[in-house]
Amino acid sequence: MVISKKEIILQNLSKELCNMSNEIEYIKRFHGQLDPYIILGYKMGIYALELLNCDLYWDMKIFAKMGHKPPITLVLDGLQLSTGCTFGKGNIKNEKLNENEVVFYFDNNICKIKIKANILKEIENSTDKENLALKYFKLEPSIFFKMELSLTKI
Repeated sequence: MVISKKEIILQNLSKELCNMSNEIEYIKRFHGQLDPYIILGYKMGIYALELLNCDLYWDMKIFAKMGHKPPITLVLDGLQLSTGCTFGKGNIKNEKLNENEVVFYFDNNICKIKIKANILKEIENSTDKENLALKYFKLEPSIFFKMELSLTKI
């Protein structure tokens, strides 16, 4: 049986970080509630780990351009959960640029992921954030993100 990179990452997360059987409950417990932005950050982190063929956190660096004003900054919580990069370790940084983009660095390769404008609008117009978050959790990353990958050494 072949195990995908995502499955390995998720197994490591559940074993190493919280031993909870349900990812949604893990996210909800960390943040206190479910929100579409934390789900986007969580999925974005897993997507970047897969694209860059990176194991969790030690060698990855993240430069986010999410600004400093909630609720968009909840993406940062999701990134920390899914990648293991944290502000405390210094391998994630956020700038006040409000570009809704995150740049991941691993092994001198770069992956830029930006949240699509229609997704931001859908979240803004939603009256039921928790159900929207649950919907997003089930969808593929290509629905939410524009991605640019550079596998050449920088």
